[in-house]
Amino acid sequence: MTRRPMLLSTLLLAALICCSPNPYAVPVPPDCVSHNTAKATFTNASTTNSSYDVLLDGVKVTTVAPGQTSDEFVVAALELHIVQFNFANTTTAACTPPEVYTPDQCGTTNHTCKT
Repeated sequence: MTRRPMLLSTLLLAALICCSPNPYAVPVPPDCVSHNTAKATFTNASTTNSSYDVLLDGVKVTTVAPGQTSDEFVVAALELHIVQFNFANTTTAACTPPEVYTPDQCGTTNHTCKT
């Protein structure tokens, strides 16, 4: 009788070792940690029914229609960025001054213009 419980315990232990995740495996960090990135979205809250071009660090990244929020854009985290909303197809600023911000790693920041 003493062999049977011992055999059962041994089989149970072997099954646990065999089917358990590797206790020594190093967890894989999320991409935003590995690449030091964050995300940004842009919302047009226009009260004048105007579309806006969005410039991120001086480069047009999207145009947002009234009431629209853009897709997410990946940006470098922990670095200074400048967001400017211009009236669509012009160089005229819709919201001033430009927004200067530094995103947190893995965070998402929404930027809104309302004119």
